[in-house]
Amino acid sequence: MKKTFFKNLFRDIKNTPSRFISIVVIIAVGVAFYSGVRTTSPAMKTSADQYFKEKNFMDFKLISTLGVTDNDIVEVKKQDHIKDVKGTYSIDAVLEKDDKQLVLNVNSLPEKDGINDIEITDGRKSEVLDEIVVEESFMKENNLKINDFIKLDSGNDDNIKDDLKRNKFKIVGKAKSPLYLSEQRQISSVGNGDVRGFVYILAETFKSDVYTELYVTTDIAESEESLMKHEAYKSKTKNIEENLEKLGIERNKARYKEVYDEAEEKIIEAEEELEKSKIAAEEEIADGYRQIENGQREIDQGRQELKDNESLLTREIENGKKKLESGRQEIKLGEEEIAKNKKEIDSGKPQIEQGRKKLKESEAELNQGKQQAANQINSNLADQVKKAEQLMNSEPENQAYKDQYQAISGLYESSIKGKSFDQMYNSLNSSGQLPVINQFVDMNKLRSEFSTGEAEIQGARAELNKQEAKINNGEKEIANAQAKIESSKREIQQGQNELENERKEGNRQIANARIELQNGQAELDENLAKLRREEDEANKEIEDAEREIRKNRNKLKDIEDPKWYVLGRDQNLGYETYRQDSDRIDNIGKVFPLIFFLVAALVSLTTMTRMVQENRTEIGTFKALGYSSGTITSHYLIYSLISSIVGSILGSLIGFKIFPPLIMEAYSSLYAVPVLITPFIASLAVMASILAVLFTSLAAGIAAREELREVPATLMRPKPPKAGKKILLERINFIWDRLKFTSKVTARNIFRYKQR
Repeated sequence: MKKTFFKNLFRDIKNTPSRFISIVVIIAVGVAFYSGVRTTSPAMKTSADQYFKEKNFMDFKLISTLGVTDNDIVEVKKQDHIKDVKGTYSIDAVLEKDDKQLVLNVNSLPEKDGINDIEITDGRKSEVLDEIVVEESFMKENNLKINDFIKLDSGNDDNIKDDLKRNKFKIVGKAKSPLYLSEQRQISSVGNGDVRGFVYILAETFKSDVYTELYVTTDIAESEESLMKHEAYKSKTKNIEENLEKLGIERNKARYKEVYDEAEEKIIEAEEELEKSKIAAEEEIADGYRQIENGQREIDQGRQELKDNESLLTREIENGKKKLESGRQEIKLGEEEIAKNKKEIDSGKPQIEQGRKKLKESEAELNQGKQQAANQINSNLADQVKKAEQLMNSEPENQAYKDQYQAISGLYESSIKGKSFDQMYNSLNSSGQLPVINQFVDMNKLRSEFSTGEAEIQGARAELNKQEAKINNGEKEIANAQAKIESSKREIQQGQNELENERKEGNRQIANARIELQNGQAELDENLAKLRREEDEANKEIEDAEREIRKNRNKLKDIEDPKWYVLGRDQNLGYETYRQDSDRIDNIGKVFPLIFFLVAALVSLTTMTRMVQENRTEIGTFKALGYSSGTITSHYLIYSLISSIVGSILGSLIGFKIFPPLIMEAYSSLYAVPVLITPFIASLAVMASILAVLFTSLAAGIAAREELREVPATLMRPKPPKAGKKILLERINFIWDRLKFTSKVTARNIFRYKQR
């Protein structure tokens, strides 16, 4: 019987896959929403806790109105459960960009792996005083890039260089900081008060002698999970916070004494410095009078030197004029000699030109003779080749004619055809063929005649070159002499210019010296008046300093007791808003997904009710065969149980993987948490699965129970349709009469089958 029961169960699943899948899907959606949304809050807190752990996020921030010192650090470290203490510097400054004032928190760069360590997302940390690391999102919003330069201002009437050694910086890195988790920032007292970003510079860039704040970390275990175990963390840190506040009372007294003693010491130093300044002023004024007397003596000596220099300049100018006149006489004689030599050269040039013309005509005549001889030889020998060819053709069998043709034809082709006379002669002479050709043309005789002509031309050319060289040498000598004369002229002109310049320079120097003496005398008189004014001012400054010292002594009484503030993580705006938002997500996760479970229950109820109604005959048969109502009900309970378990598994897998990253990514626009951890929380998965199973099983049980009230005979017959009756809409005639037939049927079915 059991075998038949389970066969029927699995047959129902196989035959109704769409129904089974619909239940699985709706359960998966409900479980996914529940487990995913409920997991988001722990995931956000775990991710932030991990980020805070990696960056060694502070547990407390200590601030004093008179600043904190190294002595404060030593005393804080003595407290119980204190792990580390670091002093830092910070100010608020303004960046002018695009005609807007952007307020920035300027912080000292933390040590590597130190408290509140920053994360460099691009570039590097600052290494020198004029380098800066800027918040990543601020750079993106304001179109800043690495290697850009920014200039910081105080945002009020103060000079920012009173606080910083530099105010112009080069951007070397982008960063995120655990201190600035949220886009929302605390207000500032500079600019418009709206803090837009943070920057980090080296601690050495700050001029302050005391720290702006102290950051403290504790050794309690809950510090690593302060968001996940917030109440436990608050409870554990409460005593530490109280101890730090008590310590603040003691440190305020000590700090007040330090500031008072330091101020009093500065007043004493000012009094001593004032006494020294009095003595120094008296000595300086006395020295000033001595310098004025010495200056007057120097001016009197300068007047005498000026008179001597004027006489010396006059003598030097006269000597220079005499030397220039002697040089001009020498140039005149040289020019006359050049003119004489140039005349002789000009008369020889036409003769050389005429000789060159004759030489050219002789060469042309010789070349023409050679060309005529070559043409005649070529013509004669060509005729001989034709005659030999005719003889050979007349008696083809005559070997002597053949040999004669080949010899003379070869001689013509190799040594005569297309060659000049010299080429013919050289070719025939080198091949030993001159005797052969001489029987037609006397080559040696022609060669001798041409050689004689060439020798005559060569001799004429040599003589012509000799005459031309002589003329060229003469021209060179003239050119050299001319250049020497031009050089002498330039030297004389240069001497004239130098003499004139010397005269002008001498007069200028004398005039300058005279002016300097006049200025010196005026300056001396002015310095004397200035010295007397300075003497009066020094006396006045001494009186003012004495009055300021008396005033500062009175101010010592007005120094207020310092205030010591202990700020925990809850006071950090980014930390606290992130914690509150994660709690809101948790509250939403407790209520919102229940809507999907309600939808799943309604869908399961409708689906299982339809399934039970369709299986009325089968239920009646099982009941008639003796199956109990519980056994029959378990058939549908198991069906719903299997579908809900499958849906729960799928929903858990989907919910834990999709919703936490999706929601956390949405919050990334508000919070800079680079760590993303999405843990699998088994308890939430089990709870969601139990709810899903309960809803679907309850729906299946209710549906089966309704049908099992009837007897088997009734169940085995088709279920009669519900009795028709008028619905409310039918009573509103002006609406009902305008509806189509299908719309009327739909409206009746809606009211008739309210559950569906």
